Amino acid sequence: MLHSRDVALLRPDVAANCRVWLDRCREAGLNVLVTSTVRDQAYQEYLYQQGRTRPGPIITNGRVPTFHSDKAGLAWDFCKNVKGQEYSDPDFFRRAAAIAKGMGFSWGGDWHSFPDQPHIQWDLQGKWTNAMIRAGELPPSMPPAQPDQSEEEEPMDIHQFEALWQQMRQELQDNDSSPYSEEARKWAVEKGLITGGGQVDGSVANSVLFNSVTVEQGADIQYSILMPGATVKEGAKVYYSIVAENATVE
Repeated sequence: MLHSRDVALLRPDVAANCRVWLDRCREAGLNVLVTSTVRDQAYQEYLYQQGRTRPGPIITNGRVPTFHSDKAGLAWDFCKNVKGQEYSDPDFFRRAAAIAKGMGFSWGGDWHSFPDQPHIQWDLQGKWTNAMIRAGELPPSMPPAQPDQSEEEEPMDIHQFEALWQQMRQELQDNDSSPYSEEARKWAVEKGLITGGGQVDGSVANSVLFNSVTVEQGADIQYSILMPGATVKEGAKVYYSIVAENATVE
């Protein structure tokens, strides 16, 4: 009679993801304990007789092992690893199951006919049934668990931000310009409005902006162009006081 709680006896892909699940549960403060992984026909029959020919409540309606079978290795059972509270905390099972389901496993607690809160299995999101397992049809290999997207990234300090900002500015400056803007670029370069690191026609600097323009500054640029005699604020003149020849700088 075989009844094991050894994760290593699960199918390798399931075992690998079970270990990831254990780590994630512990990181979430859930003290989980695997109580069962694989079993043989003799032990399944032993479980089936509980509540029928042996004392105790009925715990299974299956006489042949399926996902727990030692020929499949696709499921495990677990409990809360606290003496006297192993199965008394529904929220504990829901939280542990949510982690497993997020990895692609199915949870016995979602079953309508015979809910089984301590049970987790790989059935390709419900596409594999007990009948298929009994017929020897096993689901494909489970993909390796992906990094937990809920984990917060390391915060960026001001120095890292400044380095990324300077990198972005350099990439903009080195970007090739489009032919349609050639005339406008030449004019803007002659006025000193924009500069760059490359050359256009061998003599004129390219048209990438050395600094970004804020929405406020952009509005003032358009205003100074469209409104003759407009007054341009001193703090913004570095960008556009030269745009309109008749703009007044305060």
